[in-house]
Amino acid sequence: TASPSPSPSHSPTASPTLRPTASPTASPTSSPFVPEEQDPRGGSTTIVETTLSLSAPSASPTSGQEFNLAVNINTGNNIVVAAELYLTFDPAKLEAVNITPGTFLTNATNPKKQIDNVNGALAYALLLPTSQTAKQGIGTLANITFKAKVPGEAAISWSQNTLIGATSTNGLNALLKSTGLSLNIQGRLGDINRDGNIDILDYTILFENFGLSNPTNQNADINGDGEVNILDYVIFYENFDR
Repeated sequence: TASPSPSPSHSPTASPTLRPTASPTASPTSSPFVPEEQDPRGGSTTIVETTLSLSAPSASPTSGQEFNLAVNINTGNNIVVAAELYLTFDPAKLEAVNITPGTFLTNATNPKKQIDNVNGALAYALLLPTSQTAKQGIGTLANITFKAKVPGEAAISWSQNTLIGATSTNGLNALLKSTGLSLNIQGRLGDINRDGNIDILDYTILFENFGLSNPTNQNADINGDGEVNILDYVIFYENFDR
């Protein structure tokens, strides 16, 4: 007797599992950079925007020449009431003669004014009286008179301990950036030995090379015509330090 064939069994078909689709995430838009400084005492961040720079009428003063160096300030959104300035320079090339207040902090007092021509450093502080309104904007903090001494490259740089005091900064330094200045001091006509003076020492070199078309000291050919002659002596005579 034929055995009955088993009925085909149907395995249940699994329903497809629907996975949730992740919503697209928007890339964060970067905000404009605003310099901030964290208050070390645990307070909120402070906006720091003030910059300092230096400028002179010419980047190529002549040795022996006095010139003015302006200390410029741009406060950004800071409101400034005080400044403590520290600068360094090459004392072999430059001599600091004087420092005077600029027009930015009106009637400011000056509790610190130090010039060190041995080590090439100066310090100057300005405090706005409480009767004056705190300042915001662009202007001249101070004017420094320098004397160029001898030819060559000379840099004037900011020291890291320079401070700007501004309101609403929790007593923190409001200085964001300071930019120095590089000078190229030119020699005086007739200063043959390049010591910043035109004197008997230069005369001696001129005399020793007189009449030569290939002088041992090329500076003796003052007018650069290829020969040391009376034309060079005329220039020397006119510029001689009397």
